[in-house]
Amino acid sequence: GKERVFLTSSTHGAEMVGLAAFIKTVEIYKQKSVVEHLWKFGTDLTAGINSIALELGIEKYFYTEGYPCSPNYMAKDRDEVVSLGMRTLFSQEMIKQKVMMPYIALSLAHGDTELDMTLTAMRQALKVYAQALEQGYENFLIGPVIKPVFRKFN
Repeated sequence: GKERVFLTSSTHGAEMVGLAAFIKTVEIYKQKSVVEHLWKFGTDLTAGINSIALELGIEKYFYTEGYPCSPNYMAKDRDEVVSLGMRTLFSQEMIKQKVMMPYIALSLAHGDTELDMTLTAMRQALKVYAQALEQGYENFLIGPVIKPVFRKFN
């Protein structure tokens, strides 16, 4: 009749749910060819973005880099220096076109419709970007420039 504490322990007990989720995720990735889709979609998207930038003559100032399955875009100023002001302007102009793209996050749900929508928005946003390279982003930006999440001071 005394109060007792019962302890149980098992090797990897807490990790079993995570491992089961991982196994199911891999199964779905194989069934739906997710990896192949991400590589193809990323290749098409980055080629489209870089092509638009080249067409507008701003390929040194806005371009994609990295692996097609996980690309990144670079936003630079007239001196070819990475610019949070230009990045903010790009995001602003994409949002005006109803595409939120603070970074590139590919998904199995992205298909031809999303690719076309993104590249159409990209063309409009990069036209403004090109103007801002000449006239300064301050003449186009509506709100404040974005700040890095991890910074020493506000």
